[in-house]
Amino acid sequence: MSIYLSSYWLTELDSAKVCGRKISEDERFLLEIDDSLTHTLRNKAKSEISVSLLAQEERSNLESYEIARLGQADKYFFREIYLESAVEPLVLARSITIGGSQTSNLLSGLGTNPLGTILFYSADWDFSPSRLELETVSGIFGRSTLWNNRRTKESLAVQEFFLPALLE
Repeated sequence: MSIYLSSYWLTELDSAKVCGRKISEDERFLLEIDDSLTHTLRNKAKSEISVSLLAQEERSNLESYEIARLGQADKYFFREIYLESAVEPLVLARSITIGGSQTSNLLSGLGTNPLGTILFYSADWDFSPSRLELETVSGIFGRSTLWNNRRTKESLAVQEFFLPALLE
């Protein structure tokens, strides 16, 4: 992956805000997927879906809608990836949790493994059916799902942005 491509995607993620427009039927379908996105894409594309790690690091700033979901903290841990088919990137994703938490340790150890393999196949995690509709400055539609760990009582916000190739 080129440095330009990485910088481009990270800029898109940083521009995300709560969506203020009416979403299309295709976007509504993506918003309502309740299964692992990697698994769903694998079935739809009928090909392998891989994870490319863009960044993982602690940061101190969050948007107000993110703070409302995770709570106020000094540091937050970010893991940013994209899911791609053999041809092109399909989904840009960002996972955010409190820095220095058990969940941040879990995220930092994933590497290029999909987060969904843990969230959907562990009895420890539940997601809120209430999702936020998001949009980047260039109009890429996304969603934010809040996950809660029953055992540790920690929260994890997972943002997924559906790239144009997925909507074609």
